[in-house]
Amino acid sequence: MTFYKKNQFIIPIGHDEVVNFLVNEMKVHVNAIGDRRLTPLHMACENGHLKTIEILLDADASTTLRNAQVCNCLEIAIMSQHKKVVQLLLNHPTWREMMRNAQPIPGTEAFDTPMRKLIRYMPDITVWLIDNKLTTVVGGPGQKMHKTIYDYEFYEDIFTVKSWYTQGSLFFL
Repeated sequence: MTFYKKNQFIIPIGHDEVVNFLVNEMKVHVNAIGDRRLTPLHMACENGHLKTIEILLDADASTTLRNAQVCNCLEIAIMSQHKKVVQLLLNHPTWREMMRNAQPIPGTEAFDTPMRKLIRYMPDITVWLIDNKLTTVVGGPGQKMHKTIYDYEFYEDIFTVKSWYTQGSLFFL
């Protein structure tokens, strides 16, 4: 069992009934930030606790808060290789905001992004993302208008990754 402590609240990540009670009945703060800037959602994504993640997302846990390594919950799930968690997050309404994140690669001028992590760690999920979220088909065969439109935001990101890295607050409150 993983516990997440912030002030005097302890959220037992992975014990769904207890998490549900604390979040929905006791109204604990789901975006509490602890050591290494980890939130309950970060911990649940790292450990692959799907039901806990669903409870936290239903309680409006922020999907874009970043930990001390400047990674959000999607990137944590990708690096931990929890495919079902990654699929859940990519189907969340804030999936684009989660994809717009970056960390500098030490010793270079390059950045790492959720898309680049997906390509390295989960190529099958990358193909699903391209087919289902980044490709739009207008019209159909035999119609006057039949066109496939590709969204290149996460492919050709060289001019935007620096702004993704600097977005949001990196300072402790």
